[in-house]
Amino acid sequence: MSENRYGQFDRQRIQENRKKTAGQTRQTGYARAIEKAPEDKETQRPVRNMPKTEKRMPVQARTPVKANNGKKQTKKKNKAFGVLSAIVVLAALAFLAWLVLPLLIKGDPGVQPTPTPYNYTATSGEGSVFVSLVNADPTDAPPEGQGNSISVTDLSVTEGLDETWLNVLLLGTDSRVLGEPARTDTMIICSINKVTGDVKLISIMRDTDVSFEGHESTRINNAFFYGGPNLSMKVVNETFGMNIQHYVYVDFSGFAQIAEAIGGVEMQITENEMKHINHNVMEQYHLLIKQGKMEYSVAEAEYYDTLLETYTTDGSPVHLNGMQTLGYARIRKLDSDYGRTERQRKVLNALMGKLQNASYTTLANMALTNAKYYATNLSLNQLVDFAQVVLSRTDFTQAQSMYLPVQGTYTEERRNNDARLYDVDKEANKIALHNFIYK
Repeated sequence: MSENRYGQFDRQRIQENRKKTAGQTRQTGYARAIEKAPEDKETQRPVRNMPKTEKRMPVQARTPVKANNGKKQTKKKNKAFGVLSAIVVLAALAFLAWLVLPLLIKGDPGVQPTPTPYNYTATSGEGSVFVSLVNADPTDAPPEGQGNSISVTDLSVTEGLDETWLNVLLLGTDSRVLGEPARTDTMIICSINKVTGDVKLISIMRDTDVSFEGHESTRINNAFFYGGPNLSMKVVNETFGMNIQHYVYVDFSGFAQIAEAIGGVEMQITENEMKHINHNVMEQYHLLIKQGKMEYSVAEAEYYDTLLETYTTDGSPVHLNGMQTLGYARIRKLDSDYGRTERQRKVLNALMGKLQNASYTTLANMALTNAKYYATNLSLNQLVDFAQVVLSRTDFTQAQSMYLPVQGTYTEERRNNDARLYDVDKEANKIALHNFIYK
C-alpha cells in the first residue's frame, strides 16, 4: 500500500520537477536573449547602399510596383519620340540639301554652260561665250487650239480688181521645220505688174486684230497657225478687200539657206543692229543644235568665224551671209515691229538686186535647188516667168513699200493685258491699199 502510495507520489513528484525545470530553462533563455539584444535599437529592415543623410522611407509609403512600371513606360515613350524627331530633322536636312546642292555645284565640265541672256542695250562687243537662247516674250507664246485645224475652200476674193497686177502673199513663219503649225512673223503682199515688172511691197502688221472662224478677236499672224496659207489669204482678202490666190511660204532655216544661195546681201547697218544680228544668228544656231541638225562645236565655230565686228560708219555697206541676213530681218527689240517690217522690205529689195539680169536657166536652177526650203502654189514656170519680168528691167529700182493698217485707222493699246492694233477701219485701209497698188 505504502509502496503504491509512495510510488505514485514519486511519479507525481517527478512530473512536477520536470515541469519546474522546463519553466526555469525557458526563463533563463529569455533572460539571456534580453542581455544580448541592444537596449535602445529598434528592430528594422536593413537598407542597402542608402546614404546616411537620406531619410528612411516607411514601408507603407514606398512607391507601388505598378507606379514604377508606369514610369518605365513613360521613359520608353519619350525615348521613342526623341528618335522619331531626330529622323524627321535628318529627313528635312536631306531634302534641303537636295534642293540647294545643285545650285552650289558648277556641274559636269562636259556640259555646255548657260550664261546670262544677251543685253540688248549694251554698247560693248559680243561676249566671249556662245550664249544660249533667251526666253520668248509672253506675247510670243503659241496660240491655243489645234494647228491648221480650219479647212478653207473659199478665199473671199474681191472681184473686179485690175488683173494686170498679180498679188502674192509672202509668208515668213517662226516654225523650225517647214510645214509645222506656226505663226507668221512676216506677212507681205507682193504686187507684181505682169507687163512692166514693177513691184510693190505691203507689210501687214502682225499684231493687227482680226476675227475668223472660231476666233472673234485674235492677231492676224495666228491665221496661219489655225488654217495655214489658205486661211491667211482669206483673212487678208476680207480685211483689206484683196484678190490674193497665190502664196510663197518660207521658214527661218529656209530663208537663211535661200539668202546664202543667192550670195547674201550688202546692207548698211548701225552698231546696235550689228549686235542684234549677232544675237539672232546665235539663237538660230542653237535651234539647229536642239533639232539635231548641227553639232555644238561646229555651230560655235561657224558663229565665231562669221561674227560681225564691223558696222556702217562712212556709208559703206556691210556684207551679210545667209544667217546674218535672217538675223537682220528678224530684228524687232531694237525699236519696234514697224522697224522690223521696214528691214524685211529692205532685205527683199537687196535680194532682188542680187538676181538682177539673171537668166531663165539660172533662175530655174535656183528655184529647183532650193525647193525644199519653201512652199508655194505657184508652178515653177510661173515663178520663173514673173521673176524674169521683174529682174530683166533695165531701169530696175527698189520696190515701193507701205504697211497696213495705215496710221489713223486703228487704236493701238492694251486690252485685257494684250497689246494689239484694235478697231481697224477696214474700209479706210481698203481704199488706201487700192490707191497704192492700182493708181
